[in-house]
Amino acid sequence: MLDKIIDNFLYVSGIKSKHKDSERMIGRQNLMMGSLISIYIIFLSLSGIFNRRSHEYGFKYDNILLSLMLMVFTMLVLYANAKCTKGSKFKSWMNVVFYGFIITLLFMGDLSAFWFYKEGQFPIGFINLTIIVFCLFAIKPIISMPLMIVNLYSIRGLLIYLNVKYLSDNQLLMIGVNIEIISIIRYYIAKRSIDNKIEVDNVNKKMKSINKQLEELSLRDSLTGLLNRHSLRLNFNGYIGEKVFVVMMDVDDFKHYNDEYGHEVGDEVLKEFSIIIEDVFDNADIYRYGGDEFLLVSDCDVEDGIEGLKEIRNRFHGLRFTNHGKNATCSFGYVYGMCDNDYNMRKMINTADENLYKSKGEGKDRFYGEVKE
Repeated sequence: MLDKIIDNFLYVSGIKSKHKDSERMIGRQNLMMGSLISIYIIFLSLSGIFNRRSHEYGFKYDNILLSLMLMVFTMLVLYANAKCTKGSKFKSWMNVVFYGFIITLLFMGDLSAFWFYKEGQFPIGFINLTIIVFCLFAIKPIISMPLMIVNLYSIRGLLIYLNVKYLSDNQLLMIGVNIEIISIIRYYIAKRSIDNKIEVDNVNKKMKSINKQLEELSLRDSLTGLLNRHSLRLNFNGYIGEKVFVVMMDVDDFKHYNDEYGHEVGDEVLKEFSIIIEDVFDNADIYRYGGDEFLLVSDCDVEDGIEGLKEIRNRFHGLRFTNHGKNATCSFGYVYGMCDNDYNMRKMINTADENLYKSKGEGKDRFYGEVKE
């Protein structure tokens, strides 16, 4: 319970974050907000420079001070636009520029209070800029609190210096406390909103990854990792208009392995057979067609295809999956020709299957095929 309270306090105060990107995203939001406010203040500063006296607010402007502020706010606008542009190199200076902007705003508020007091008016500019700083921007409480204290003591010193009674210490304190509470709430809402967005984005990324894995699993045979018949249907269009080498193959007497030695040995036979096929025809589409039957579709020419089948047969013949009995053998049926359309592709697969049975009928452990012009 205590640990949870401490964690919540560290989170709300800005000392601790759930996600490393949350503070960076808050900083980006602050810069954009500062950029918009700066445009407004630039306009006011220009108005003050070209008008020695503001008739609306009733205080005198200092052209040098206003020019300095104009420069600061113009730099913030330029920096914010550069920072929010992808590939910006100003990342390490983000906080320096932003908090420089904040301090300038507060300083401007203090000076406006001085101007207003000298004109015998209530310091509305100080209150407005204080609200802008602490309520519009999402500032960490561990930073906003010291800033607020410095700001309040600056105004209190100004009140004492000018010997004015517009705001008592209690009134000043209440203004500071209320604005700071709003600032904390503003920061918490901004941070929580960004953290929620990050969490939703992470969940969406995980879901996309899972969906991709599920999609991949739906296209693969779970035992051998080869493509399945669903993949074959999706890949049909890719063979149209191409000359293809289509092979149907299987393990001779596969039922014998399952019946005599169990399904574990049978599974091992199929896995080893699929590994050899993939190794020999590494650029071909290889499907587990059903049971111990495998379908191969390649764009190689017939001579290279036949050489590959010989290599598969020789390598598989060298395997022995039990301590007794003969070596493993396999048979092939193939067809080579132009695939003109879906129907033609299905017919070539059926022809390869028929040729496989012909090789079985001729004694197994061999291949039988034909070339269609």
